Amino acid sequence: EIAFSLENLNLERDTIKEKILAVSQLLEIKDILEEEPHTLSAENKQLVALASVLVLEPPIIILDSGLNKLDSLQRDKILGIIRNLHLMKNTTIIHVTNDVEDVLFGDEIVFINKGRLAIQGKTNEVLERKDIFDAAHMQRPFVVELSERLEFYGLIDKTYYDIDKLVNDVWK
Repeated sequence: EIAFSLENLNLERDTIKEKILAVSQLLEIKDILEEEPHTLSAENKQLVALASVLVLEPPIIILDSGLNKLDSLQRDKILGIIRNLHLMKNTTIIHVTNDVEDVLFGDEIVFINKGRLAIQGKTNEVLERKDIFDAAHMQRPFVVELSERLEFYGLIDKTYYDIDKLVNDVWK
């Protein structure tokens, strides 16, 4: 499945193997490479589909709820990998999601409510706009809500967008 697009590009077999090995290591799916796609779990099918895209090294990747079958730990790990691709290779990532926690991995948010643009901007600027989320009957990411409550009680002095940084600063 992962090799299909590379074969269509008439790449050398050794090049195809190298690219597949690199992506499978990145996504930690080496153990399922020899499996037939129809025998894979829904989670592994999503990882194979993602690998099929990543192996091509496109300048733009669009994920349309492409990680919704992954558990939260694996989804966060994959989002971190994709974020690193953006940072290291300047790959543009467009991630369409209904999971507000996913927005923490992005540089910019385009918030659509009832088919209309509600707000667009840098992640931290959009997440500061509680009124926009309230109007859409949505909560902001947990770490943002928690840090604002801790800030209200004088326990911290800023809003956090990374739970690990919040925990480290609170426990100092």
